[in-house]
Amino acid sequence: MRVLPIFLFFAVPPLLLGCGEHTTVTYKLRNIATDPVIVVSAPRGQVKNDTFVIRYNETRTIAVVGQGNGHVSQYKETGASLHDLARLEVYTADTTAYTADLKATARWAYTERYKHAGEYLLTLTTKDR
Repeated sequence: MRVLPIFLFFAVPPLLLGCGEHTTVTYKLRNIATDPVIVVSAPRGQVKNDTFVIRYNETRTIAVVGQGNGHVSQYKETGASLHDLARLEVYTADTTAYTADLKATARWAYTERYKHAGEYLLTLTTKDR
């Protein structure tokens, strides 16, 4: 019967403390240009590219990046360019590429949803072409 108290001593604390919640940062694009756009993106560490068509006045999630178990504010982008997106290219329907620096951190609006979730939103306009 000595085994049960020893088992409880080691088994109960992890259950009470939990493992912590995983922190994620979501990247979204909103298209307010007059035409649909084609977006090619890849988060850091992903080999495969994702391709999206975003119609006028539509918002789509282009990447969700897991960061760790800390507060989301410690993962906020601080550099001049986003480091979590390895690739971000935007094209018009006739495959003309947008020439603006779309990965510039200053162009993205950041919102902290709660302590383990953040969101970046880039609004595309006709001026970005």
